[in-house]
Amino acid sequence: MEIKDLTSQIKKNLIFIAIITLVASSVGFSSTKFLKSGYQQQTLLFVKVQDKNTLSENSPRVDSSNLTDTTVAILQSPDFASGADLGESQLEVRKMAPQVIRITVTAKNKDVSSQTSTKVIYSYNEKIKNLVPQANIELVGVGIPNDPTRQVLNSKIMAAFGASLGFIASLSILALAKYLKL
Repeated sequence: MEIKDLTSQIKKNLIFIAIITLVASSVGFSSTKFLKSGYQQQTLLFVKVQDKNTLSENSPRVDSSNLTDTTVAILQSPDFASGADLGESQLEVRKMAPQVIRITVTAKNKDVSSQTSTKVIYSYNEKIKNLVPQANIELVGVGIPNDPTRQVLNSKIMAAFGASLGFIASLSILALAKYLKL
């Protein structure tokens, strides 16, 4: 295919290329509204359990390997989020290793992010003491939590990226249509 044929094909299908490019650009632009943005703070926590030998005969037994999964499930539950009064903050919990979890708090404000992180730890420790008072389970911070960092996707960059992907996709569709003689 020569350059002259290529330019004639592009001119002939210019409306198709423009529509696909605009749709992809608008999808890229609007996707920033649905992705979380704000100040993020990550905290690494250890799920501390009292030594099993010091528990009395009537105390419930706690399996450390399953305890981390249970902790993650409790922290991710909507009941915990409403009870901990997270407000506008978003909480993400991930198991890193047995008895080690990472919580990520995303909030609109830097101070709110760090306060919410502390509030989550305190609320979990209070809730677990009420559920299993004899087991002495608590979340303990490992090291110093990192400073809240700003996480934002730029809508203009996402629109430009979407437009470029749309342009490439429309040219690919045209090339396939020409190749397959559709």
